[in-house]
Amino acid sequence: MAGAVALAIAPAVARPPDAALILRRAEDIRNPDLDFAVDFELTVLVPSSSAPERKASYTLVAHGRGRSIILMRTPEQFYGGTLLIDEGLFWLLLPRAAKPFQLAEAQIVRGDIGAGDLARANLGSHYEASLAGKEPMEGRTCWRLELARKNNRAFYPRITAWISTDAFLPRKFDYYDEAGTLIKIARYEDYEKSAIGLRPMRIDVEDPLIPGNRSIMVFREPRKMPTAGIEFTPDGMIAFRDAALAKRDAGVPQPRPEEFLHPSGR
Repeated sequence: MAGAVALAIAPAVARPPDAALILRRAEDIRNPDLDFAVDFELTVLVPSSSAPERKASYTLVAHGRGRSIILMRTPEQFYGGTLLIDEGLFWLLLPRAAKPFQLAEAQIVRGDIGAGDLARANLGSHYEASLAGKEPMEGRTCWRLELARKNNRAFYPRITAWISTDAFLPRKFDYYDEAGTLIKIARYEDYEKSAIGLRPMRIDVEDPLIPGNRSIMVFREPRKMPTAGIEFTPDGMIAFRDAALAKRDAGVPQPRPEEFLHPSGR
């Protein structure tokens, strides 16, 4: 009887959250289900090449978790280049091209455009999460999730994600190819409160197959933005690009979407 009483009054051991809940909470921070805009600069480091560093700046307009239009703003000669992300499908429209073309998986996984996928991939829709444990990661206690691809909109068959236990902050994601080889390591850093909530303002992506190769995205001014006037389709990206070029040709250097979609500022 004494043993039974002791068991009854012993404090309950807290169970870890469900893996799906951990992923959902982390996605609310990494890729919120909102309409918003954010500027970012992409720096690509390739120490082995004759041009070891290149920079470009962009503005991303997001419609919920699955759709985005990304406008290239610098270098100047590429202003108006537009990328459409539609639930894991990618189209690219060059500044003066008549129509966009769809990108192949290899162009996304291995190219600079893959940075957009790391920022905007809809993990909750395209991966199944399982909890692999709790462990330290770079000085923080984290849940370790294993994400398995569940449909063909996911480029990576497997992702390992470390999510902090204190605030469900995404910290480090490892991306694997079909052969099980680690091909990308992404670290989500510099968290700040913004107009769209707590956000990582830097994503640092390492290529473990080519030492020294890195892509760094630094985000600025996350802000809510209405997207009712934007069509997130291949035809819609032509209208978006043409409006951007018209504003630039009218004398506004490298205008942001608010300046050519909502000229009143509203």
